[in-house]
Amino acid sequence: GLAAHILEYCVRVPRESWDPKVRAAGGAWLLTLLKALGARPELRPRSFLKEAQAALVALLADGDPSAHEVGAKGLAALHDCAGDDAAAKDAIVEELVRALAQGQRANAGRSGSAFATYKELADVASNAGQPDLVYRLLDLSAQSALWSSKRGAAYALGEQSAERLAPHLHKLLPLLFRYRHDPNAAVRGPMAALWDQLVPDTRAAVDAHFDAIFASVLHSLTDALWRTREASAMAVPELLQGRRWPQLRGRAEDLGYRLLRLLDDIKASVRDAGGGAWRAYAGTLVRLCDRAAGAPEAQAGEVLAMALPLLVEKGLASPAEEVRGACLKLVVRVARHAGAHLRPHVAVLAEALLRSLAELEDPSLSYAQLHADRMGGAAMAETLDSLRAQASASGPASEALELCAAQLGGENLPALVPRLLDLLRHGVGLPTRTGTARFIVTTCRALPGDVR
Repeated sequence: GLAAHILEYCVRVPRESWDPKVRAAGGAWLLTLLKALGARPELRPRSFLKEAQAALVALLADGDPSAHEVGAKGLAALHDCAGDDAAAKDAIVEELVRALAQGQRANAGRSGSAFATYKELADVASNAGQPDLVYRLLDLSAQSALWSSKRGAAYALGEQSAERLAPHLHKLLPLLFRYRHDPNAAVRGPMAALWDQLVPDTRAAVDAHFDAIFASVLHSLTDALWRTREASAMAVPELLQGRRWPQLRGRAEDLGYRLLRLLDDIKASVRDAGGGAWRAYAGTLVRLCDRAAGAPEAQAGEVLAMALPLLVEKGLASPAEEVRGACLKLVVRVARHAGAHLRPHVAVLAEALLRSLAELEDPSLSYAQLHADRMGGAAMAETLDSLRAQASASGPASEALELCAAQLGGENLPALVPRLLDLLRHGVGLPTRTGTARFIVTTCRALPGDVR
């Protein structure tokens, strides 16, 4: 009858029309009919749901933003149309997930393709163990002035969908937290809008689901996809803001190790995001071990016992210059605030810093040293030796060594002396050997009785 003819026409227009305005208008009509047919299932043909879904998915790939929103709202209404028919719901959910995956591949060459957003929403729902939630997520992601107007308010389902999604927040929020920092604006914007719809108080929500969110971000920092690594790195500063040691105990070391890997990532944008995450991480560690800022004594010792081995073994020993530089700066900052808590780690830290002196030297100086005889004879070689020794006595590594020397005690010598002697015999590079000699002199002056 007439109803079947109108339905067929509205399903066909979004897929076949060449006019974007006509496609969007057809989608709006289809959305209206879907809402009306929710209470009149006897009026719709058997195959109508699948055909309507195909038309609405086509609108998601349209170049018109209003068509995207009509398509998303229509898909949310379509799911409600299925009523209590579990088989029909399962069929359209499976078809939607497949269509979104195919659509993303078809639009992969288009920068900022809208399909990227909808495919990510489908992944969020699948990872939450509720594939049918994609319809609710699509509904909430389509929030704009179009739906906040008086005329569009009749179609707004946001509050209703948010209530339905509440039982699944513990699975959804860890993924949405990362997607809010996605480097693709086409994904980041809708995900942020979806987060705002589901979470009235971001801080309270992150506190309530901190363990799950932290685990998700931590795992994604080493994901195979660069976009995932970059988004996770950009989420770290917000995640660490204001955190206390009991919340980070047992996992701060793993986080630091993964962030060090990002500093040497193959992609420049990921390295930049990793640098921002590392600065947030470094600031958190310094705050947690700063006695002047009110950090408890036991906590400061715990933080140092975790951080210094990571910085020495994974950071200062890294072949990547960016990693060594970042760790050296953090070592200096931590040593300034550590005070007496640095004493148990003096031997290991001093050895690592002395070895790093040669690696941190300006390569042009060592190159000039190799050609000193040809360039100016023995006088030139002696001058360069003096310049290299002076250069090794300044810089962040030398400052950290001075802080270590300030915490020297008789209990350090059994572990420290063999390391210093080994560096004198086998140390590589003039800066390392001269730095070791200076540190031995400092040790003898500070502890003359113990050295004897």
